[in-house]
Amino acid sequence: MDHKSIISISIELFALVISLFIGIFLLLQKRKEHEDSLTFRMVMLTSVVLLSDILAHVFRADTSTLGWWAVRISNFMVYATNYMILIVYGTCLLMYIELNKKRHKIYLSIVTILSYASIALLIMSQFVNFLYYYDAENIYHRGSYYVLTQIAPVAGGLIYFVVLMANRKRVQKNMLVALALYLILPYVATIFQVFVYGYPAQTVAGVIGCWGIFFVRELEVRNQLSNALEEEIKKQEILEKNANKLREQYLILQSMADVYYSMHLIDLKLDTVQEYSAQDTVRQFVKESSGCVKMMVDIISNATKDEYKEAALKFTDLTTLSERMRDKKSIVGEFIGNNLGWYRAQFFAIEVDEDKKPTKVIFTTEDINEEKKQREWLIRRSRTDGLTGINNRQAYDEDVAGYGDTEPAEDFVYISLDVNGLKIVNDTQGHAAGDELLKGACECIKEAFEHLGHVYRIGGDEFIALIHTDIDTLNKQLELLDNSTKNWSGKYVNGISISYGYVSKSENPTQTFNDIAVLADQRMYAQKKEYHKKVDKKKGDKSKKSDKNK
Repeated sequence: MDHKSIISISIELFALVISLFIGIFLLLQKRKEHEDSLTFRMVMLTSVVLLSDILAHVFRADTSTLGWWAVRISNFMVYATNYMILIVYGTCLLMYIELNKKRHKIYLSIVTILSYASIALLIMSQFVNFLYYYDAENIYHRGSYYVLTQIAPVAGGLIYFVVLMANRKRVQKNMLVALALYLILPYVATIFQVFVYGYPAQTVAGVIGCWGIFFVRELEVRNQLSNALEEEIKKQEILEKNANKLREQYLILQSMADVYYSMHLIDLKLDTVQEYSAQDTVRQFVKESSGCVKMMVDIISNATKDEYKEAALKFTDLTTLSERMRDKKSIVGEFIGNNLGWYRAQFFAIEVDEDKKPTKVIFTTEDINEEKKQREWLIRRSRTDGLTGINNRQAYDEDVAGYGDTEPAEDFVYISLDVNGLKIVNDTQGHAAGDELLKGACECIKEAFEHLGHVYRIGGDEFIALIHTDIDTLNKQLELLDNSTKNWSGKYVNGISISYGYVSKSENPTQTFNDIAVLADQRMYAQKKEYHKKVDKKKGDKSKKSDKNK
């Protein structure tokens, strides 16, 4: 065996080991992508080419039966396998550039036809030796028509290269280089072999081209995995952020739920309910099988006082809720419960459809007894006279606002009262005495009329009584008022005088409330005028008596 054969065998053995290693690596990867399947086929075919070429060198000039068959089979496999690699490369190229143009597919089909035609000629040459032949020493020689063996590789390589360059923008840069090198390297090797014949330059060049496609494919897979990992990390970060937001929202929702007596998420489309919080009196009526409509009716019917039940059921009617809440964020109602007392029921829209009707709502109930008490206290305070503790001018205006020109009931009586001498007491005895006088007058008026209606202090010394009674009772109460004021005595003031005028509806059947009020004031002022005449007369008598004594 000459030194060229030894060098060739050594180079090809080294290349064969690498190709087999790559093939085993791809086999163990068990990747099912079409790209990996084609790469594996190309690498395995290059391994066959290398092994066949090695056997051709080993058995060259071996005239034994084994050598005779080994040389012929190995040389046939070198040519045939290279044609098969050319076909697989075309399929690989077609996949990487994702061709849609019909003419390009035709070009690749031409290469495939040339490759199969070359294999057919190769088979024929085994019988007629027109492509290559062997001498008596079992040494390989090129035949007269050897050039036919190069038509498919040369023409196919050129067609592939043109198609690749025409569609280079479709291919990633690294894979473009690898696919191009597979076509270029054999041509470079052919030029090398023109000057240095006897070395397997073309075979090794094709093998290196296959390796290039493999390494670029692996790099592409690693990049895909890296990108996928980065995407997964980003997704995980987004999921974590969303999870944190959901946790925050849940904590907020839980904090809100702790504020309410009950809190439920109601899906109006699915007729389902989800509890966030509820007291036992509410929870016992929440049944998954009954649906949210029936659940709501059960809760309201059992938890609300009879006098508020109809209004509460109407407010919480889930069959009409979507329409009632169209374009609304929330609606609220206040009712009295059997055990809870005053409670506030409220719906919050959290999902709406294209018609802006809610499909999901939060339903809450809230204990508002303390709030009601505070509100009532503020209302009472705003309607109460600070000095006397009875209704003030605001209360009077609010209460009579609905009367106006209407006619009151038949037993209605309007009494206008005015405390006499308040200014004199304030001026001569001080405001403490004046306050005592007003408080005393108020006690006398309340004692006489409060049980029959309402009593108001509408000004400094002005009082109003709006009562319902008959004439006999009225006269008795007026007599009681007169006696109370005559008998009253305080720390600073010895007596009280009150002027009053009253008008009953029964004595003026056709008069309106305003007419009655005006007439009562007139009668009060007439009585007050008489009071001042009497006071002035007494002062005059005292003055005359004093002058006589002098």
